[in-house]
Amino acid sequence: MIINCVFLLLLHPIYISTSDVIFDAQGSWSGTIKVFYDDLEDALQNQGGKRPNLTSENLEHYYPQMYIYLSANLRFMQGQILSYRLVSASRLGDVITISFQGNTKWEPNPLTISNTLLLDLFESQKNIMTIRRSSDSNFFYLRKGLTSKSIDLSD
Repeated sequence: MIINCVFLLLLHPIYISTSDVIFDAQGSWSGTIKVFYDDLEDALQNQGGKRPNLTSENLEHYYPQMYIYLSANLRFMQGQILSYRLVSASRLGDVITISFQGNTKWEPNPLTISNTLLLDLFESQKNIMTIRRSSDSNFFYLRKGLTSKSIDLSD
């Protein structure tokens, strides 16, 4: 019985991404996203038709496609969308880590985050997020039916 349960768990894929975003006291912000490389390949293929080969050696080639996908599916809003740019990406094993940097300063006001990464592809996708400011941290996860969250960035 236990062996059957373990076997079933091994057959069931895990669909998860993590995002960690830091808002500093000077108004700058940056973050990282971790996602399984094959899930990101599926998303980019769904977006543009041809399946990319996201190896460590050629990740930089796909920055424009990754940025288009991320900016459409991970949004930060304070009255208007806070734009960001992709800074780097690396792959270690099955995981791609993408770093980004905010282009606009944030204000000490409510922030709404919308994260629909991979939700159009995987019914059971979960997007775990950590938002940090000073000594405060907010943890939450987003999924189908719950794709956005508002938090207060004021003092």
